[in-house]
Amino acid sequence: MSAGKSSSSMTSHAESDKVTKQHVAVPLLEGAHSSVDALTFRDVATIGGIECHVLLPGPHPAHVMTGGRHLQPPYDEHHERDPNWPDTDWGYIHDPGSVTIQAVGLILVQPLGWGEKLIDFDHAVGQWRHLLRDWLSVIAEGPTDFLELPVRGETRWAEKGYTNEVWSNYYDNLQWPQRVSGWQWEHVLAHIRTGDQPPLARVLLTTAKRAAATGNSRLAVIDAATAAEVALTSGLTDRLSTEASSQVAQMLIERTRMLGPRLDLAKDLGMALPDRIRADLVDRRNAVIHRGAAVTDADAHAAITAAGNLVDEYEPLAAHCREPSRPSAPVPSPPSDGWDDEPPF
Repeated sequence: MSAGKSSSSMTSHAESDKVTKQHVAVPLLEGAHSSVDALTFRDVATIGGIECHVLLPGPHPAHVMTGGRHLQPPYDEHHERDPNWPDTDWGYIHDPGSVTIQAVGLILVQPLGWGEKLIDFDHAVGQWRHLLRDWLSVIAEGPTDFLELPVRGETRWAEKGYTNEVWSNYYDNLQWPQRVSGWQWEHVLAHIRTGDQPPLARVLLTTAKRAAATGNSRLAVIDAATAAEVALTSGLTDRLSTEASSQVAQMLIERTRMLGPRLDLAKDLGMALPDRIRADLVDRRNAVIHRGAAVTDADAHAAITAAGNLVDEYEPLAAHCREPSRPSAPVPSPPSDGWDDEPPF
């Protein structure tokens, strides 16, 4: 009898130890289109002074090879199902090569008590996931989710064939975001772990792309122009530092506070500039700022292209942030008879 009680007590104690490993789901601010080699990745992070294990979702064993719908919660350390995760949308599978991750998991190394520490940790996670979104978009060189509107069309029809036709049309013209690989996830989390901020010009360029994709063309132009000014300022600083003292270089930059005058200074110094930078970016930015002018989608994309060329010239993505090599994945096609429910995006 005592042996039975002892066994029961040991089982209860083991279950209690497992429960103390608190599991936290963190929905991402923007889904991350990723390659399947990122699934089940594990890393460590300190968030708000709390040491955590960071885990990416797992594939559904029955569906990963057939493009099944939903990702599963992260696996445990034995690569088995872990029942301790809260319910959330972890993401979905597009095809055998790519998924969209919608949430990541955190396992706290030490249990977190109730009250003020819990709220502080929640706020810290909010800052951490903003950094995660910005770093992922920087390393992917653009938004990591399907943002084009309307993604599934504007209308729903009682006749299913009509709805499928609308969905198929938008799906055929959908711009797939760059996949984030397992190497890139690891690299991003390493930057965040060491407290690195993502390069501002490239973050702003992504916000411009995100604004254009969601129909906010004027904001896209403003953010693109700001990205260009940040990158150009960096380029001017580097160039002037080779020709004048740091004090003179700083004086010249401060004297030219706007994008237009700084472009004039760059031109006088013989620096490379995009051919249509004034017409496509500076003039449109000024029209929006000073007159509240309307901007077409084409205008916004032209401004982003001009800004992107300038950012690539003077604030390129660091070489160590580029994965040495990675194969490209095929883009999936919709079934010939249409989607049964919704297209997988």
